[in-house]
Amino acid sequence: KVGKNGKVIALEPHPKIFGFLENNISINKSDNINAFNLAIGNHDGELFITDKRDDDQNEIGEQTGLRIKIASLPAVVNEKIDILKIDTEGYEKFVLEGCLPILDKVECIYFESWESHFAHYQYSTKDILNLLQPNGFEIYRLLNGIEKIPSGYISNTCENLIAVRDINKLKEMIS
Repeated sequence: KVGKNGKVIALEPHPKIFGFLENNISINKSDNINAFNLAIGNHDGELFITDKRDDDQNEIGEQTGLRIKIASLPAVVNEKIDILKIDTEGYEKFVLEGCLPILDKVECIYFESWESHFAHYQYSTKDILNLLQPNGFEIYRLLNGIEKIPSGYISNTCENLIAVRDINKLKEMIS
């Protein structure tokens, strides 16, 4: 979708899934993708990630699992970002906190939102909105069209939300 002139930066912390990512990049002969075996958060260092059989259920932990490297997004990229996709099984708040120094360079953030995942890390949907809205983003969901979420919104089910600076750019992207 980004075309030959576009650029993709892919970040995957789990070593096994990162291997799949590298293999897919190679099979598809994609030369405009830079892949990093790295977690993104609000600090630089190391953490642990679980190693569950269902790969889409792995999550960041503090004490057990596979030791992984973590960095803030500005340590990896410091240029304009058209779309930032975040799906970190509840770790979204920490990813966004680490992005704050370059958040003004981001046009659109597509992220997974679910109160149940957030509760695991002791925060809520409100905390995500409080990071994004003061930084110039309006939050929407795609449900029978584009629907702006109301004040005080809570993601009671697992869903994807979209934070954008310009709703017209979002409409162009999805048309």
